[in-house]
Amino acid sequence: MKTKLNLSFVFLSLALLFSQPLTALSKSKPPIFKTAEDADIYFTLHYNDACRHYNNQEWKQAAKEFENVVYYFSTSEKATDAFYFLGVSYFELGEYDFANFAFTSYLKAPGHPQYFEDTVNYKFCIAEYFRGGEKRRLFKVKFCPKWASARTMALSIYDEIIVAIPNNELAARALYSKATLLQKMKEYRDSVDAYQIIIRRFPKNELAPQAYLDIAKAYCQLSLLEFQNPDILGLAELNARKFREDFPRDERVEIADGYVQRIKEIYAKGLCDVGLFYERIGTPHAAAIYFRSSIEEFPDTSVAAFCQERLNLIECIEAEGLVEERSDLVFSNAPEEPMPFDAEELYPVIDPLDSNRLLTDQ
Repeated sequence: MKTKLNLSFVFLSLALLFSQPLTALSKSKPPIFKTAEDADIYFTLHYNDACRHYNNQEWKQAAKEFENVVYYFSTSEKATDAFYFLGVSYFELGEYDFANFAFTSYLKAPGHPQYFEDTVNYKFCIAEYFRGGEKRRLFKVKFCPKWASARTMALSIYDEIIVAIPNNELAARALYSKATLLQKMKEYRDSVDAYQIIIRRFPKNELAPQAYLDIAKAYCQLSLLEFQNPDILGLAELNARKFREDFPRDERVEIADGYVQRIKEIYAKGLCDVGLFYERIGTPHAAAIYFRSSIEEFPDTSVAAFCQERLNLIECIEAEGLVEERSDLVFSNAPEEPMPFDAEELYPVIDPLDSNRLLTDQ
């Protein structure tokens, strides 16, 4: 084990020693040119070579030459476009984290950059790759493997796009991608906030009705984590009602209603599970309290019908005076407690309109 740790340390040390850090692109190396004319000659030579490789789609050579330009002239206005071309070269090489940094440096240039729209589109594509699972290099170093998660970087890029072009169609797509990524990361409340921004800022966009539906799904997922939180059910019902008001003819309204019904089934099932637990340990009076609560709070659920069956059995046995004898009719026939739901497995395997499948077969 000690040998493996030592080898890992040596590997990382060599990578850090012989590689060019990504942050080096943002710093100017101390001047090595004796005169301004020497600097102009160096710039022209490497910039022209870089453009030639770029036009020939020789991305690796182009990136190397553009690196030389921005490394020595990062604060010079004449090297501004070099950051953009360097970003494109990195993008074509699949070095998306490096490309993002180069594009960010380009956007920070004074004035309105010539390739502003193209740069924003490239950054959005990079974020989409990261959202899809593309990794970034460890320690922002070229020779380190692509092992690090880039989800946080994707969220930052989406925020940059939303701020840069707040009313553009691409901003709506960035908001939606950000929301779906947050939802995948189980940051359900933050994802709902992002979806709601789409609805407020882009009410006529085709993503607005989908945002309503995804909010319903997020609330349903959140209900699995926050047991019996009435606020979640209330917010889900409000979302479904607004969805129906804004898009009355959209078929997805019914699916949103299905998610609301599923939350009711989940909450009803939570109360039912507690009742089943008390039934199994031989306290039918306590079980009856939870069965009644499930029926009273969620009467329109399939779980309520099941609870009524268990409650009828308990009352029947009580009437016959068999409770004190711990009748096998109650305790040995009590169903096993259903397994808890897994939010990752719950979608989209189960049809949101098929609430009966929320219960395991008894």
